[in-house]
Amino acid sequence: MIEGRWPAAGVLAIAISLAPVAPGPGSAQQPPDSLRAAAEQGVAEAQFNLGLMYDTGEGVPEDDAEAVRWYRAAAEQGHAEAQFNLGVMYATGEGVPEDDAEAVRWWRTAAEQGGADAQYNLGVAYARGEGVPED
Repeated sequence: MIEGRWPAAGVLAIAISLAPVAPGPGSAQQPPDSLRAAAEQGVAEAQFNLGLMYDTGEGVPEDDAEAVRWYRAAAEQGHAEAQFNLGVMYATGEGVPEDDAEAVRWWRTAAEQGGADAQYNLGVAYARGEGVPED
């Protein structure tokens, strides 16, 4: 299965532009307050971007469990990129126990919204019989 993430070009630019400048020695890396506040208020795009930051370690220490937390929050609101990335996390066992059926569930949800990468991963899952009966 594809083990990449889905940072759409515009979304990646948002994540990068909101990421703080590398901190000096001895200071903790933290996401921008405005991004965290928006994510905590339920803004799906902010939740996805925060998940992406924790997933990649961009501007914050890499933390797969925290990435899953934020991807799930956005995915449950219908954010297709978050649904795809959450599926990848389940497929690879990053931040959650590996679970091909759960990966397929999230890819199917993203694929139904037109996500090409999710459609591809869903097809590969069916071809290999991973998380679904082989077809």
